[in-house]
Amino acid sequence: MAVGGIASRTKCRAVLHLSGCRSACSTSAALVDDICRILSDHRAPHHDLAAALRPFAPALTPGAAEGVLIRCRHLPSPAHRFFLWSAAIPGFHHSPAAHLALVHALGAARQFPLLWSLLSELRDAGRGSYIARPETFWLLFRFYGRARLPDDAVRAFRRMPDFGIQPGLEDFHHLLSSLCRNGLVASAQSFFDQSKSRFNVNHKTYSILINGWGDGGGPKEALRLFDEMLQRRCLHGQTHIIMIEGQATLAVSNGHQDLAEQSFNRSHHFLATTFSIQHKALKFMPW
Repeated sequence: MAVGGIASRTKCRAVLHLSGCRSACSTSAALVDDICRILSDHRAPHHDLAAALRPFAPALTPGAAEGVLIRCRHLPSPAHRFFLWSAAIPGFHHSPAAHLALVHALGAARQFPLLWSLLSELRDAGRGSYIARPETFWLLFRFYGRARLPDDAVRAFRRMPDFGIQPGLEDFHHLLSSLCRNGLVASAQSFFDQSKSRFNVNHKTYSILINGWGDGGGPKEALRLFDEMLQRRCLHGQTHIIMIEGQATLAVSNGHQDLAEQSFNRSHHFLATTFSIQHKALKFMPW
């Protein structure tokens, strides 16, 4: 009987806990809905958004604020004002995802001066650790690329150390990819030529640029990069074969049968040399 009573009480607590969780989730979702409606109704600069938001301050949580900023990324100005208002609440701190959501909102709207101002203000106030992240700059590269502002994308890359981030190969790849995907392969190539000595470039680096030239109808430039890649021995195995096929297809589709043959011939020589070296090395393996 005692065991049954304990089990009953345990089950009751579990039900109450589950009910409480559902109630909290429902309350949080309702709060996000209400604040999103407020932001939508207070888009104009003359609207007193702070006064409209004031009743929600006691119930606001970082999770709810994050939900609002993600939902309202299409409302860059109200989202920015909401971010600043909520950040001023004593003891309140935005999550990293909330910072990125605001960066996405401002970047997509091409409000780059406002975005840089926000980055600088948070850094100078000692609160830049959540927003001064590689992901923030990757978004900047993407939106500068979409806006066809390659010089600004490169400038953003060079400003990363100002925010405590030393650019690495992955950041380099994100910049090149953002430029190439938006038809700015010449700018990507120029920056690559200037900066490749700073990074341990690999087959991915070359693949980004070669694909960019392929999409942009530049088979000769792609073949030059392919030659450079072979000289650096950045490719091997199946990846190499895929690149050979891609080079040949690109050349033929652009009416350059001679370039396709060059690609095959150079690749054949490289593969033959590589496999010869590997074969000789196998003889000395301690089987």
